[in-house]
Amino acid sequence: TPFAGSMSGLISVNSGTATRGNSGFIQVSSGLAKGGRGGKISITVGSGDSGGGNLILQAGTTSGNTGGRLQILSGYSSNLGSGDITLQTNLGGTSGVSGSIRLSSGETTSGNSGALNIGSGSATSGRGGSILVTVGSGNSGTGGDVAIKGGQSSAASGGAVQISSGVGLSTSSGYVLIR
Repeated sequence: TPFAGSMSGLISVNSGTATRGNSGFIQVSSGLAKGGRGGKISITVGSGDSGGGNLILQAGTTSGNTGGRLQILSGYSSNLGSGDITLQTNLGGTSGVSGSIRLSSGETTSGNSGALNIGSGSATSGRGGSILVTVGSGNSGTGGDVAIKGGQSSAASGGAVQISSGVGLSTSSGYVLIR
């Protein structure tokens, strides 16, 4: 409910606390459609004059095991292709830039940090999907850079950068083109 000079209300949805065993489960889903498309679920943060609100998706924390997994899957189709996943920042204003996207594993104070694995899935009766890394075009200044850098170490040698073509089991391997 709007109220002048104050914040709007807070809505909290959670399962109860469990003193023994697992806590409860929360499921949000749209209904099944027998002759059409499944319903859409939309989660949006309200806009504000002094900045947009944040949207935080965080899996559960723990002190006795590994933290919870955050898994985002597109829809499955038994006849056609699965759905797409688009991760994209929104448009920048007339005097601003669009937001950046950062993919990184978390820092650790003891042991190795997590790996970052970007790959397409295997195909049993077709081609494996391509991976394309491109920089957007611009009309002012030089073009954007692509930087690939191995890891730094203060105790041993730095990390390697390896570029290799795919193996062809029945014919020749692929080629590596640098220009």
